Amino acid sequence: MDMTEASPTELRLSNRQIETIGLVLAGAFVGYGLILWIAANWTDFDRFTRFAIVGSALAGSGALAALSSSLRVPASHVGVLAIGGLMAVVGQEYQSTQSSKFTECFKKFEKPLLSENPAPALLQ
Repeated sequence: MDMTEASPTELRLSNRQIETIGLVLAGAFVGYGLILWIAANWTDFDRFTRFAIVGSALAGSGALAALSSSLRVPASHVGVLAIGGLMAVVGQEYQSTQSSKFTECFKKFEKPLLSENPAPALLQ
């Protein structure tokens, strides 16, 4: 069916869908804002402060997702971004030859995970 032929009722989103979209965008914007704030003030923070900021964002988003069912989706998005931030902080603070071992481990799982049916390759 062409979009010009669809009736207005078929193109409408429910209030719950609009609310969910808004909450997802809000969570993404909060997480992105946190990333930009940390990036702008990166040189002013010592090592402990960097871990504390990103770790508290992860803990706070997890607590918020666990305690509030209506904010579970945006809090989860902030948590995912905070996990990425923690991985970036660890990678930048502790650069060593161990990072090459992490890269090798990732490459081992990269191909099976990107294949159409990853289960047989992961079970080996």
